[in-house]
Amino acid sequence: HQTSGGRTLKALALAAVVLVPGALALQQFPPAYLMADIRTGTAEWREQQLPDGTWLRLDARSAVDLNFDAQNRTLHLISGEILLDVAKDTNRPFRVITDQGSVRALGTRFLVERLDTATRLAMIESSTEVKNAEQQRTVHAGQQVRFDHSGIYSQAAVDGAEIEQAWASHQLIVKDQPLSEVLDQLNRYHSGYLMF
Repeated sequence: HQTSGGRTLKALALAAVVLVPGALALQQFPPAYLMADIRTGTAEWREQQLPDGTWLRLDARSAVDLNFDAQNRTLHLISGEILLDVAKDTNRPFRVITDQGSVRALGTRFLVERLDTATRLAMIESSTEVKNAEQQRTVHAGQQVRFDHSGIYSQAAVDGAEIEQAWASHQLIVKDQPLSEVLDQLNRYHSGYLMF
């Protein structure tokens, strides 16, 4: 015969055994990621042509939702990193939306990465218009910016050919980035946890 304290302790242990793995799984794969229109898994790359003819490439553990209609082409980047080659359509603007703001395509090729508290945009070809709650800015080929709720910040220039080659070879380019961001990128290729 068990005491009520023993039963409580066993119930708590059972709850921990069930809830801890569940919480870790939800942290790594939140519901928005699991229900996304297009997504990739750990260490998976994907290329897909969208209904308007735009080519979308997704890096590992990336997810997007699509909202295309007669007036707009909107892609919501939920997680990860994408490379876009946007099809021209003068009647329907193409936008990439993140929690920190939006990127409107004025040209064709660019990369967008969703970070924990910011979004990174690297322009390969032509230009885009970046907008957040505070600012609006045009970003041209070879330029790279990071934006969050409070501002749009210039970063080191990028080499479009180098980005294209890295994507084609599934390589990571790291230049003057915080270690935490590098580990976040590497974590998309690893099923465990990388911490420092």
